Amino acid sequence: MNIKPTCYLSRLLAYCIWIEGIKIWRMPTFSIPMLSFPILLFLLFFFLFARTEADVRGALVSYGTYAAMSTGLFSFGISIALERFAGYDRMLRISPLNPFVYFSAKTVMTLVFTTIGTAGVMLVASLLVDINIPARSWLLLELCFLAGAIPSLALGLWLGYMGRPDVVASIANIVFLAMAFFSVLFVPLSTLHESVGSLAWLLAHFHVAALGRQVLGLENVRLVWLHLSILLVYSVIFFLCAAWTYARDSNR
Repeated sequence: MNIKPTCYLSRLLAYCIWIEGIKIWRMPTFSIPMLSFPILLFLLFFFLFARTEADVRGALVSYGTYAAMSTGLFSFGISIALERFAGYDRMLRISPLNPFVYFSAKTVMTLVFTTIGTAGVMLVASLLVDINIPARSWLLLELCFLAGAIPSLALGLWLGYMGRPDVVASIANIVFLAMAFFSVLFVPLSTLHESVGSLAWLLAHFHVAALGRQVLGLENVRLVWLHLSILLVYSVIFFLCAAWTYARDSNR
């Protein structure tokens, strides 16, 4: 019986996605903190600082963006570095598996993981406060978070081929904390120095949060295509850098 190539690739991709899901399931010490930490930060802000519904909406956007950043960067980058260190990556290269299928499966599973993490923040927010957000806005907000996960996972892919897992983890943590702070996720932009505000416009996840604030009616200025264009540019740059480090690693 002949199997069409497209059918074979789709079945292979589905199987690889299943394998990536099993990997995450078998690492609860990694997946549970990754999913729960943004929720804990949101709860901390809610009980200490939230005074109005606008505060809750702002925190929802900020910590949802935080969840998208962390899952995209760490679940992709650290897993790549660990698989390289264990020799699993090299074994896959000498197998008939198409690298496109391998990376596509990781990308899909990372986006699923991101959806779970950001949905957890949104669920907690909706349970704590009766915020009047229509279903369409919830969906658009989730799409904003997924758009923000793409440059993060591209950055994680780039970092994953740069060195050993411990080195990659250190670099990823520094990059992540710097991006989170200078993207003004934790404090209002108006409270910071003008130079920090100017720098925020150069970072991808500032634009994710800006899109989320527009969806929830916290910003009146509509710059949707500008924000999406900047996210696209960052994604392309990081994927090109990742392709270069992958090719360099393959030639060793």
